[in-house]
Amino acid sequence: MNIHFDLVHPSDVNLFKNAINKLHLQGHRIFLTLRERGKLSVIAKTELGSFEISTIGKHEKGFIKKLAALIRREVDLFRYLKRNQINITVNQSFSSVISCKILKIPFINFEDDFEYKLAFHYARLFSTRDIMPDFIPAKGRNIFKYHGFKELAYLHPEEFRPNKNAPVDFGLTPLNYVFIREISNISLNYANVKSYLDKVIELIDLKGLPILLSLEDKGLSGKFADRCTILQEPINDIYSLIANSLFTISSGDTMAREACLMSTPTIYTGGRAMLMNTPLIEKGIMFKADTFEEITSLVDFFLADENAIKIRSEAAKILSREWENTTEVILKHISDFSEELKARNENEILQ
Repeated sequence: MNIHFDLVHPSDVNLFKNAINKLHLQGHRIFLTLRERGKLSVIAKTELGSFEISTIGKHEKGFIKKLAALIRREVDLFRYLKRNQINITVNQSFSSVISCKILKIPFINFEDDFEYKLAFHYARLFSTRDIMPDFIPAKGRNIFKYHGFKELAYLHPEEFRPNKNAPVDFGLTPLNYVFIREISNISLNYANVKSYLDKVIELIDLKGLPILLSLEDKGLSGKFADRCTILQEPINDIYSLIANSLFTISSGDTMAREACLMSTPTIYTGGRAMLMNTPLIEKGIMFKADTFEEITSLVDFFLADENAIKIRSEAAKILSREWENTTEVILKHISDFSEELKARNENEILQ
């Protein structure tokens, strides 16, 4: 089959990369497109450099510009899909879904952002299969569910083992530093989120703990360079760095879940109340903080009586038996369409 993956966020690369490599080994032709945003192009070429990647469109600021860019990109994707005779498109957003509908190309959508209503309902309306974790209360003839998280496509124990030596390159030792991720408010999802980064870095610095800082807005690097190690993406073995941190503080929901799914206690400061975070909060791995006072209280709790270590130990027990390998879920749904296409071609030959 000619299988198309559209990459519009850095998380898309992680979600699909293992499936892409396995599908390639099975003999399928892989077609990759991306929408330029931040370091996405660099990350995609680092992780999937053996494949040809076509850049179509770019990420814009403001609702009107975003809408105009979306329409332009849909037109370009229509031409791309038709020219390359794509048999199936796999995505984690609603881009190219209209093109697929017109061209009668099966569109498999993976999602977990129930709160982003516009994208959620748009994708559900047009997707051939809309695949989501079973924590999401949605129903429909095209909705399929699995027990897990999209992050487990690349962080499930069958797919990933942290390297305990990764912090050594930064002069650090495991469980003796804090990993902080701060996202930009360019995304509509985070446009109104208040940042406490200045105060958080000062707090951790006063506690005597080294900081690894991942910034989506690299313009802030100079402001914090004297108190943190600023990471430059793409980062070699970033997940091992997160997994080996004593705890993580993240304003981005994806990285907050990533840390938790590697058993790392995490303070989520992004402000969003998300269904996907609820199971991790209930199991005591993720801690939501909406004020600096709450962040301070949680940091003190983690450092008291080795609580961060205790949380990590309990989380590891939970994670070892709880959720599905999402890469296998992706492959299973693609395989369904592959078998359908194969049967159709065999019938045409017989006729």
